[in-house]
Amino acid sequence: MKMANGTGSVTKESGNRRRPWRARVTESFDGGKQRFRTIGYYSTKKEALLALADYVQNPTERAQKLNLGTLHEEWQNTLTVRPNTLRNYINAWVVLEPLKDRQVNSLTVHDYQNAFDKSGKFEPTLRLTKVILRQMLEYAYAHDYIDGSIVGRIKYLNVGSGTPNSHSRSVFTEEEIKELWQGDNWLNKALLVLIYSGLRISEFCNLESADIDLEQRIITVRQSKTKAGVRTVPIACKILPLINDALSVKLSREAFRSRLKSVYPNHTTHDTRHTFISLMADKGIDERITKRIVGHKGSGLTENIYTHLDFNLLLDSVDML
Repeated sequence: MKMANGTGSVTKESGNRRRPWRARVTESFDGGKQRFRTIGYYSTKKEALLALADYVQNPTERAQKLNLGTLHEEWQNTLTVRPNTLRNYINAWVVLEPLKDRQVNSLTVHDYQNAFDKSGKFEPTLRLTKVILRQMLEYAYAHDYIDGSIVGRIKYLNVGSGTPNSHSRSVFTEEEIKELWQGDNWLNKALLVLIYSGLRISEFCNLESADIDLEQRIITVRQSKTKAGVRTVPIACKILPLINDALSVKLSREAFRSRLKSVYPNHTTHDTRHTFISLMADKGIDERITKRIVGHKGSGLTENIYTHLDFNLLLDSVDML
């Protein structure tokens, strides 16, 4: 079937493929040579023709509706790798499969991190998953499915270290954070302060009233496990009303951990700090600003300059959460 000029074409790919029919549109002409953009791969020619017609009528709508599973299939059909490599890729995809029905444009670093944390996979698999996710999103960006900034945020994904059973860390999900906001007890308020400040549990437990300046929205950390940890931390507007109540109960680190485990047995106190970093990444905030707030040492002159940043910039950053 010959398509009208400018409406693209459908071709059948060689080899034994589950989805051999490729729908494509002309992207540009370079020196008289056509360059094509792939719309997708399909089981039958009819499916490819229908998809092509739908895309030609409204490409923007298709990009908005594209889910992660469909993107994965499109991207995988472009691969030319050895069978062993492909098997590794398929194994790595299992980490992201719970998100397959989610629209790509709606997924955040927080969503991906949560999938990583709950996968139970070892670090090598998670590293490979991070690689293929970046490649998938680069493919999506090249085809105008997503904004390029989404690709850059994947570097913030934490693949952890060791085995899933030795030191597992999970971010608080969006639903769990909403649940915390709905409660009116001390633990909920304390966890929200930790999640929106990035404080270590030891830093939080050592805070005194003199360390808090609500008017200037500053927490002064005077004791920390590292030199970079001794710092001033911005207080996000949304947790200002919670600070006094959160600090009204003094517990040791061990007692706080025990209280947390009784309500959220699948979380550790460090998960709040991990969640803060993930939320900052979701907002596209510069990694060096996040390091400055959580007290991670910068590597090199450029990052160390951020130690002297105007505090208002830090306040503006946490207010974006």
